[in-house]
Amino acid sequence: MKLEVAVKPDPDTYWVATIITTCGQLLLLRYDGYGEDRKADFWCDIMTADLHPVGWCEQNKKALRAPEGIKDKISNQEEFLQQTLKGACSAPANLLERLHRGKNPLDLIAPGSRLECQHMKDSLGAWIVNVTENIGGRLKLRYEGLGDLDQYDLWMFYLDPFLHPVGWATQQGYVLEPPLGT
Repeated sequence: MKLEVAVKPDPDTYWVATIITTCGQLLLLRYDGYGEDRKADFWCDIMTADLHPVGWCEQNKKALRAPEGIKDKISNQEEFLQQTLKGACSAPANLLERLHRGKNPLDLIAPGSRLECQHMKDSLGAWIVNVTENIGGRLKLRYEGLGDLDQYDLWMFYLDPFLHPVGWATQQGYVLEPPLGT
């Protein structure tokens, strides 16, 4: 997984780094271009470091320049970036920006959150569900519009492929309607 990271000492210059490992909100990063050389790895705190998803620099007109330690190893930075980013997975923007920064996605699904749940019998349909409980990623869900009727509540794991953010069904061209039998 890759990020765009500010290069010290110039805070207006960035370079692509790969996440080597994590420890809580700490990330061990390695600037792309160092290969397997671990001596330049560095830790940063996701809450305070200047980290962005791949593509952020281009959108915000910031310079991508190789750090001093690898400048001489890279003859053509444009070509190198195209090669290193080909097929690369960027860190999700929503985990690096605003109030979600550094939070576990599981912790963002709190009681009162709304999701879309695909119908079990007709997967081309979906309906809004409200999260009533989150116990270690197991979500107790209630279809919207049922008030306090808990007889149709269901439990799903937060990574279930039938759960989606609100707006997903419309974006995919699926029908947004209550499931039959509720």
